[in-house]
Amino acid sequence: CIEFHSGANLISLLSLPLNEGLSDLPECIDAIIGQGVGAAYIDGFGWIGSLTELSCDDGYWFKNSCDDFEWCYDGIDCYDEMVYSLDYGNNLISYPYDECGEITEVLPDDVEDCMYAIGGEGAAALNTENGWVGSLTALCPNEGYWFVTSCDIELTYDEPTSNARKTELSSSPY
Repeated sequence: CIEFHSGANLISLLSLPLNEGLSDLPECIDAIIGQGVGAAYIDGFGWIGSLTELSCDDGYWFKNSCDDFEWCYDGIDCYDEMVYSLDYGNNLISYPYDECGEITEVLPDDVEDCMYAIGGEGAAALNTENGWVGSLTALCPNEGYWFVTSCDIELTYDEPTSNARKTELSSSPY
């Protein structure tokens, strides 16, 4: 199940819907943007755009035009040990595990030198000479991430072993 709030949601999928294409999506989802692809739902025409099917290794912006809801669906499980080919610059990718993992735990040491930053929905982390800093501390299931790299790399996440949790920061009273 994936929880959606009204507006744009940066997600990834732990399993793919059983039917190919975009036909299984909830009616409240009326647009999807991936890295270099997109599709919009137009009444009377269906899904229109360059994005025709979803992938396990990509992240997506799903636009929800309704109130908050949870989408539960039957799907084909994705595999944990995906190899991501990241190009220099921005890469919108998934996180394949069903548990959160701290950034320092799930990123292999041999790729961290090429990692400049990671952006999630409303949170980000910057790779500095003193380590990762920012509001994003862990990568979590069903969430998409922008990986900003300073070189072309192959990435395979390390499996999380700690009990990292996503924490929601309370909003400022000011």
